[in-house]
Amino acid sequence: MRQILLTIFITGFCIQGFGQQTLSLADCKSLALEQNFKIRIAREDIGTSEALSLSARTNFFPNISANGLYNRSNRKLSLLSGDALVPVVPFSSINPETGQFDPNLDPANTFVFNPISGGMLHDKDGNPVFQNYTWLPQNQFEIGNKNLFMAGANLTQPIYMGGKIRELYRISKLNNKIAELKLTHEQNELMYSVEENYWRVISVQEKVKMLENYINLLSKLKIDLEGLYNEGIIIKNDILRVDVKTNEAQLNLFKATNGLKLSQMALCQLIGLPFETEILLADSLGGNSLEL
Repeated sequence: MRQILLTIFITGFCIQGFGQQTLSLADCKSLALEQNFKIRIAREDIGTSEALSLSARTNFFPNISANGLYNRSNRKLSLLSGDALVPVVPFSSINPETGQFDPNLDPANTFVFNPISGGMLHDKDGNPVFQNYTWLPQNQFEIGNKNLFMAGANLTQPIYMGGKIRELYRISKLNNKIAELKLTHEQNELMYSVEENYWRVISVQEKVKMLENYINLLSKLKIDLEGLYNEGIIIKNDILRVDVKTNEAQLNLFKATNGLKLSQMALCQLIGLPFETEILLADSLGGNSLEL
């Protein structure tokens, strides 16, 4: 049982010790710079402005790009759906004025006629049958390859743009400078707020201690006055005045204690710690550490 109690005591002591931190004013400022969201945003703005400035600077140099293409098809592209027979007409059937085929110029050497009836022969679709045809095999009208490769490179250099590139680069540098000044301004404001809250906590802490000592003093004074009252040296009204002063001091102590808690929470918020964090400040008005 003693071993279990000792283990519980050591564990509780370690947890309490881990929750407390001793911080100086420099530590609070360093934590605030690391945790403050406005500072983080200002730093990101600087990074963004530097990237934009670098991007604007690249406009002074040629723009080089390269591209490639690879295409694989299952078969080649054919201009014909199958083997074809194309009519061949004699030169005498070509109109010299229009250059077009005229079936009325030389039909005897162009079409096939029935030797019995003397009429023009037609196929099953009703088209006239020509005397001569040429055969067009489908495989001779295939184009393209199954594997198609293409590659290219481009280089673009602006020669004159009316000073736009130089002006764009100048504006980007100004934006970068503005972002840096904004970061400095945010850091200065944060440092002022941290230092103000740091010393406010210490000041309120001293006020709480002073009120506690004042109440203890009034308690001792009341004991002494009650002894004098019992001896008949003073009247009851003197004791009542001490009670009034004690009540006023307790009310002020209550207000100061609440003010101390609020000041502690404000400081924790600035340095990025949870509100319930227990911290020790390394400075004090009297030169001693004050526990919050």
